Amino acid sequence: MPFSCLLWWFMFLIVWVLLQVQLWERSQQSRIWELAWGLGPVVMGIIIHTASYPIMFLCLALTGVINLNYFYFFVRKKGAIL
Repeated sequence: MPFSCLLWWFMFLIVWVLLQVQLWERSQQSRIWELAWGLGPVVMGIIIHTASYPIMFLCLALTGVINLNYFYFFVRKKGAIL
């Protein structure tokens, strides 16, 4: 059990930060990514404060559906491989 906790901690502490840095360095629109990573939790906190958790999860699910549709209709048609 403690070893799995250490692996979980390592993933969030080291790997997640390294993936974020690599994403920011390789993206062409670095400032937009930084803004999105910073404002996303703030917007979700505002939604939780004004509405409730089910509404927040509904917003996150709709965002995921919109992202999947965007990928399917625009990115996939161009033949880009991620």
